[in-house]
Amino acid sequence: MLFGGIEDDSFSTITSDAYLYDHKKRYSKKLPSMLMARYSFAFKKIGSRIYALGGGNSDPDGNLQFLDSCEYFDIDKQTWNPISNLPVPLTSSTALEVHKTLYLFGGIS
Repeated sequence: MLFGGIEDDSFSTITSDAYLYDHKKRYSKKLPSMLMARYSFAFKKIGSRIYALGGGNSDPDGNLQFLDSCEYFDIDKQTWNPISNLPVPLTSSTALEVHKTLYLFGGIS
């Protein structure tokens, strides 16, 4: 799956687009967009959910900002849903799942 990212070199266009991508079959399908456009966010699949945590975005003037917002994609229902915010805005972190518990490590705040 492909989620979010930067559409140009100036960081002025951050996307919330989401795609299912199968490189073996050379197939892609547009999925519902994330609730928040973001780049450099942590993500992790646990069960039938894919979590998107923090990341970066830009304000209307093109200034970069870090995000504390989080959401998950319900694979079965094909919907994005908000969850609790991070305690601090964070980008470039890593997510890990251990025994169905989600952990977030590192990053820039």
